[in-house]
Amino acid sequence: MGVPYEGSYKMFDTGSVENPITSSIKGAQKHNAGDSVDGNTNFSHNIADAQVPLFDPLYAGNIFSLSDVSGSLQWRGYPIEVECYTCSFEEIPNPDNRTLIVSCSALYPEVTFNVNGSGQTSVTNGAISIATTRDSVVSLSATNIDTTTPTEQFIGWSYSADGITGYLNTSTSYSHTVEDDITIYAIATLSKAVSLEFCFQLLSTGKTEICNECGSTVKVYFKRDEYDTKPLEDLIWYSNSALSSYSNSGFYRKKTTITRSSWFGTRTKTVIDSTIYEVNGSNGVATIDDSCNGFISCT
Repeated sequence: MGVPYEGSYKMFDTGSVENPITSSIKGAQKHNAGDSVDGNTNFSHNIADAQVPLFDPLYAGNIFSLSDVSGSLQWRGYPIEVECYTCSFEEIPNPDNRTLIVSCSALYPEVTFNVNGSGQTSVTNGAISIATTRDSVVSLSATNIDTTTPTEQFIGWSYSADGITGYLNTSTSYSHTVEDDITIYAIATLSKAVSLEFCFQLLSTGKTEICNECGSTVKVYFKRDEYDTKPLEDLIWYSNSALSSYSNSGFYRKKTTITRSSWFGTRTKTVIDSTIYEVNGSNGVATIDDSCNGFISCT
């Protein structure tokens, strides 16, 4: 029992270990509440060592702190039994946490490439998810875009897969400042130009030389959207992938390299077509001039 609800009670008597007195204020504190009051001889010291939840508000009133305890009658019922509650806690995430999705957007199925960021690399034509925070700067890049032939062309970074919302940057490397949870698309397409290799001779050299050997080779570029539907003689011939300058005047024969693999290894075969094209360097117009007697084949 603790401090009695009725009748008188002592303030400091605790009794002995064998016969403890639990009905005094100090005894109830020591034997029932476990308060450290052994050396206390002053009422203010007992108050200082008491526990707020163990006062009975029916007698003590509303005790919010020990400074609310000033009289001995407030100790009636001390220590009361404190009920226990089972509580569960839910982790509240950092409100600044953000997720940045970076995705490849290939406008043609023939286009293949990857995106990179925060140490991650996507699968081919895939995406990566970057966990970051608001106002962080994330370095992104688009890689493995085939521009050597050229076959593929990187367009830029956009909030839409088709670029209709505009472009944040047109370089393959881009640093993005994160504000919201959002997806950014790296957009690539087929290049505007298709390139082919030709044997070339100046007009002054004559057709005889173009049929005898492949003295020098050049790359010729054609508009992709026309290349698939028109023969070479109906196309405009360009000297660069930007399609901004015409091929030089001269005689041309198409040169094709074929690679075959077998159990015996890889073999490369070069075939030079017999058709001779004559190109006007002032406008890129080509005509079929003649053909050689057969074709040159180099193994």
